[in-house]
Amino acid sequence: MDRQLVVFLLSLLSLPIFAGDYPFEVRGVRNSVQTILVASNRGPATVSVQIDVTGENVGVNRALPVVAVVPANSELELARLFPARPGMSRYSWTTSFMSGGYEAKA
Repeated sequence: MDRQLVVFLLSLLSLPIFAGDYPFEVRGVRNSVQTILVASNRGPATVSVQIDVTGENVGVNRALPVVAVVPANSELELARLFPARPGMSRYSWTTSFMSGGYEAKA
């Protein structure tokens, strides 16, 4: 069977999982010093997630964009956000995710 066809058919298998509300989220846990971005996967499938951060006076402890694989029924710390210099910091993040591990080979 053609490799592209196999990849396409396998991708169809993941569609029903994400057709409705899949229990996955990325949330910011704040304390007085930083915000920790935590991925929470409360579902039965492995999820690949990508986050990017934009803002003013914001430092991140990892290179952007952050790409990670979150196993089923688990949480994973993705990044820590903090002021790059003393003073106020303003930021936001965007999240995209998909079923499966992004590093999987077809």
